[in-house]
Amino acid sequence: INENPKAQGFIFFSLLQISYLDNNNLFIINKILDKGYEIIFFRENLHLKKNKDLKKNLKKIKLFRNNNIELIKKLESLI
Repeated sequence: INENPKAQGFIFFSLLQISYLDNNNLFIINKILDKGYEIIFFRENLHLKKNKDLKKNLKKIKLFRNNNIELIKKLESLI
């Protein structure tokens, strides 16, 4: 993100990829959107183009980590 790649945005398979730390996913999403990139989370069928899209989907994104905490902890143990 700090290198400013020439791309329209980033595609993630799932929010799981950035959900390892509390609220870290929101920090990363904000940083990407602030730089003018779009974000797609394929598995969750979520496409964020602007910060207003983040605000509209904020509850869904916050609940994602809480609803998937057991899976996230299993994945963390593999790292």
